[in-house]
Amino acid sequence: RARGPRPQPLRGVGRDPNRRALRTPVTPSAAVETVATFLDTEAVREAFQGGLLACAAAALVCALGYLVLLRWSMVPRADPIRGVNLGGWLLTERWIMEGMPGNPYANTSWGEAPDEWSLCLHLGAAEAARRFDHHRKTFITREDFAQIAAARLNTVRIPFGYWLVRDAWPFAPAALDHLDAALTWADEFGLKVVLDLHGAPGFQNDEVTCGRRDRAWDPENWDPRESLEVIRIVAQRYAGHAAVWGFELLNEPSPRLPADRLVRFYRDAYAVIRRAGMDSHRVAVIVNVYPSVVAPKRALADGFGTALAILDRLRLGIGSYSALVRRLTDGLDGSFENVVYDLHIYNCFGGASMLPLGVVTTGLPRLQAHTLGLPARPTLVGEWSLQLPFQGRSSEELKRVPERSLHDLLVGYARTQRRAFEGESNSLGWIFWTWKAAPQEARWSMQTCLRKGWLEI
Repeated sequence: RARGPRPQPLRGVGRDPNRRALRTPVTPSAAVETVATFLDTEAVREAFQGGLLACAAAALVCALGYLVLLRWSMVPRADPIRGVNLGGWLLTERWIMEGMPGNPYANTSWGEAPDEWSLCLHLGAAEAARRFDHHRKTFITREDFAQIAAARLNTVRIPFGYWLVRDAWPFAPAALDHLDAALTWADEFGLKVVLDLHGAPGFQNDEVTCGRRDRAWDPENWDPRESLEVIRIVAQRYAGHAAVWGFELLNEPSPRLPADRLVRFYRDAYAVIRRAGMDSHRVAVIVNVYPSVVAPKRALADGFGTALAILDRLRLGIGSYSALVRRLTDGLDGSFENVVYDLHIYNCFGGASMLPLGVVTTGLPRLQAHTLGLPARPTLVGEWSLQLPFQGRSSEELKRVPERSLHDLLVGYARTQRRAFEGESNSLGWIFWTWKAAPQEARWSMQTCLRKGWLEI
């Protein structure tokens, strides 16, 4: 196969000087006109049937979403990151694997093995080693990298657990040779790689996403010192590899982890990565700006601060980002070069379920994209999907959408998100979650979305 172009490094910090936002001032009359226009839309009129809160939320999302467009008419980046996660490979999540060939969870129940930790305990060391050796060799192969490049994507984010780096009971034996192979294939097909510590020693949350779902988990369980050692080993191993574009320090840390503790860890991890030989001219250090328990101490400079606070109360997954961004800005000053903030934007969870379906698929992604412009550093949407709310008003409306109309709805929803994430001035682009998933999880699987024509690159 023809060798693809070499990955291009991200240089410097902050906004791209060759790409700027064209700002259009929003006058009071323009604001009133915009709000009035969207209050008159069918989607918002329908929201009145869902009660006052649903109506207020829908009106706010629509109006602010389009005020954002009035205020920020973006010049698209010429070479945005368009990527996909390799979820379920080097850290498994059961819901991704159900019904897939070579499923390591086969012949076990959710009660017995909801996550990789409990599966390995249930199987015993010998059987766990056998199943995961097969899974790691077959779930993602060189052919997947060829398909990703052929789909005109340019980046892969590779989530891994700390047990891949060094042996850790009760997990299957460490196997960094699979990450070695991934980087070789990425280099062959001209793909950039984001290394992503998805499961850290002691675990950074209590969900299956970190390898162990544990409702008795305590924030003190997470071990920053051991996490730094895992990062050091990986950074030294791949410091000279041309395909490595970024290193994500910690995926989705729990909101229960104090922000000050996280910022100290990020500062230390940055130093570890740079000392290991991943210099700032070549490799970005990526910080996952996940919702924090730290309440905002002051409003943002403009009126959107109030809107974000309101939206946070509605649990639309926007406002709580701003608090941690401010703490990170204070803790990671300009001496920390080539730092990128990663935001995960999903509309299947939280308060989006109370909104009309038309608002979820149009105005909400535009408003969410505005959060990408809040930090003074470059941002990236490291996870998103086409999954719509699982419950509530939006879900009920979705059930009534005719099959012939569902395709067009998903195509429009994908296009709206993709353009919004590429259009914000600070945004470097996006990485879809995930490359492949169980047949019943079609809207999470980029393979399926591409095959069905829902997602166009």
